[in-house]
Amino acid sequence: MRGGVQVFRTDCGPRPTAEMRIALKVDKAMCVYGGKVETAQPDVDADYVMSATTARWVEMGRGDYGPMKAMMFGRLEFSGPKMEAMGNMGPFENFLLLVGKVPGGTQACPAM
Repeated sequence: MRGGVQVFRTDCGPRPTAEMRIALKVDKAMCVYGGKVETAQPDVDADYVMSATTARWVEMGRGDYGPMKAMMFGRLEFSGPKMEAMGNMGPFENFLLLVGKVPGGTQACPAM
């Protein structure tokens, strides 16, 4: 098992600014990298690219709605293995809720 997630805020530009890579370690999925984008070309069979406006990311992080609803209403753009993603919506929603608890600001866009 391996894969990655790249994300970005569409109001900050058209390309991913953050990346997280996941690998199987001792029978568990573990984050093995998190930071600036290092993978130039995501693997469409294993990697995900997701984008939304800053306001939408904040709403999902607060728990106003989950990523499934966000995709259905066009609030979250997504590319990658869709069937696999559907089976992981619960963990992804929990991840967004955790990220939503991390103090930070959204006034400035990340450096690319």
